[in-house]
Amino acid sequence: MENELQPRGSSIAANGSDGPVVVNVYMTSQPEHRVSDNLAMPHKADSPWTSVAAEDAHLCRANESSTGDSVPGRSTACSRARVAAALVSVAAHKYLRRMNNHGAAFIKEDPWRVLRIMGEFVESFETMSRVGPAVTVFGSARTRRRDPYYRAAVALGKQLAKHKIPVITGGGPGIMEAANKGAALGKGTSVGLNIELPHEQSGNGFANLPVHFHYFFARKVCFAKYSIGFVFMPGGFGTLDELFEVLTLVQTERIPKFPLILIGRKHWAGLLRWMKAELLDRNQYIGAGDLKLLTLTDDVNEAVEVILEYLRRVGPPETVPMAFS
Repeated sequence: MENELQPRGSSIAANGSDGPVVVNVYMTSQPEHRVSDNLAMPHKADSPWTSVAAEDAHLCRANESSTGDSVPGRSTACSRARVAAALVSVAAHKYLRRMNNHGAAFIKEDPWRVLRIMGEFVESFETMSRVGPAVTVFGSARTRRRDPYYRAAVALGKQLAKHKIPVITGGGPGIMEAANKGAALGKGTSVGLNIELPHEQSGNGFANLPVHFHYFFARKVCFAKYSIGFVFMPGGFGTLDELFEVLTLVQTERIPKFPLILIGRKHWAGLLRWMKAELLDRNQYIGAGDLKLLTLTDDVNEAVEVILEYLRRVGPPETVPMAFS
């Protein structure tokens, strides 16, 4: 697919997973505002028409060229993204005129954002579907390397890798770096789902399979969708957010009763006491067995054994969990 201008209402070919696909291409008369409005794109500024699908193709090629990405299926993912972008953009001329009446700001809003969101899901799903059942480790990005919990996360990642279990983290520093480091040292798959943040988050060098996200919700889906166990080390709001989201998914049976392990008795004891006193005993906001979904320990070996015992007893899901089906 060439990055060239197309006349209104034309067709363009793309290679899909099942062979060549021809789709109608939607055209915009606003070349200075594009689907990738936050990315620098070469385009013909003096031309009144720019092909969205051709631009998407250029983005895929540019990304592959700049990163040297050789992940299996990535080119297929780009092909699907190109085809999907074009398909979503199919519209009658009447709709085109109505949309243009909103002015240039319109194409920076939700109808165009959905293309970026869809592309992020397509690319991350293509990559993560090849990883296999993994364990996600959460914890603070601010944990220092001399901290005992940092060393515990390294040991955890190394042990999981030795049992051929991929390790997933948020891809940043602190506990995330430690778990990725342990997995890498154990010669295992070390996945980092990194997120763009204005402060503190930067990718660590120990993730041998980094995946980059713009949207928190797309990243959160990948944590839950591709894991068969979750370990929560001491952390802040982000760790608590992930803890209660995964706990809710298990409680409501949207995902199986995967191991949910809290490492750090001293750190988590206060929260667990409050949950029992306020949520269970005083108000009955949760069920009698809900707190039993959590395993509390200081022992990395115990955490790994809980995960291995679950795999022996239950194994990975045979069907897609309800949360993602």
